[in-house]
Amino acid sequence: MKLNHIIAVLAILIGASACSEDPVPIYISGNPRVDLVRDSIVVQGSEGEQAAILAVHMTPEGEMFAGGIELRPDGQYFQGDIWTHDGTLWRSALDPATRDLVLSVDDLDASPSGTVYAVADLKTPVGLRSSAVLRRDGDAWIDISPSSLTYANGCNIVSDDEIWLYGNGAVIPHYTNGEWEMTELPEPWNTYHPNDLRVTAVSGGEGSTHALAELLTGETELPHILFRWEDSLWTPIYREGKVEGAGEDDRQLQTLLRSRDGVLIASGRGIYRLDGDQLAHLQNHPQGNLFRSSFLSPEGNIIVAGDGNAMRWSNGEGWYGVHVDSPTPVTFISVAMSDTMIVAAGILGSTLNPEYVVQHGTITRRIP
Repeated sequence: MKLNHIIAVLAILIGASACSEDPVPIYISGNPRVDLVRDSIVVQGSEGEQAAILAVHMTPEGEMFAGGIELRPDGQYFQGDIWTHDGTLWRSALDPATRDLVLSVDDLDASPSGTVYAVADLKTPVGLRSSAVLRRDGDAWIDISPSSLTYANGCNIVSDDEIWLYGNGAVIPHYTNGEWEMTELPEPWNTYHPNDLRVTAVSGGEGSTHALAELLTGETELPHILFRWEDSLWTPIYREGKVEGAGEDDRQLQTLLRSRDGVLIASGRGIYRLDGDQLAHLQNHPQGNLFRSSFLSPEGNIIVAGDGNAMRWSNGEGWYGVHVDSPTPVTFISVAMSDTMIVAAGILGSTLNPEYVVQHGTITRRIP
């Protein structure tokens, strides 16, 4: 979940957060159980700041990371950070020199080797925006940004040798063969100003890469377009909402994820599988709201989470409800897991005074 999305969805989240916990039976038909505890985060500021977590990630080794900003009581923010869990508290994982440059951390991802990457918004003069792609190297973070990068707020790390960035309108930077190239959505999408169109997700893999874009129309439900990368071009394959060429279905797609078998899984009002150029329905959101985050574990299991404390889990053979035992039911905006541990960031409260929550715990499953 990116910073510029949070303000837009908070009004929707009030109703979603007020919904009761999804009543999924424990250990029935293989339903997993998630037991979460709320965590404390060490901040650098001394003016009542709270950590607003925008993204979480877990490496294949189970190391947990969180990225975001220190938000002051008046809603202002001047410091971003990356935290890692030391077994008791979340503490800063940024070296001091890098922390001094960072305004916010919008996204986290890791390569299959376990190397962690972050997309950060940098401190710049008023009116300007600049981003950086940071790669963890021991206790330091190395800037590997393309020289022409102005702004990004998301990344998809296919491997240490292939990276996709997104967030700057129709431009999608791609790192491969040791070099960056600037790919771009086709006409008419590349004629939109970045304030009118944004790419919200990219999912890359061997032989297949997809991108999800939304049009910023100012309406509550935004039009979405799904693109496929083929022959060095982005080709639109699916449209929804009030946009030319859209069908009757409006799934309000939010996330993309590639399964261990290379199948594209999208989520929004429900969970869907891409079959050719068609989205096949797999699951509904239990309360009729939205799924907003998804994650693939090292063993190939999938977790999808969203409004009203809702989660769904798949082992590739079927989809299951998740019984969530949490002291603070929230709208999940970012989730990550191994096959025994889970970390989740969420939001609760009003639009005027939202509260940002990070929780972690165990995920267990018993086959009846």
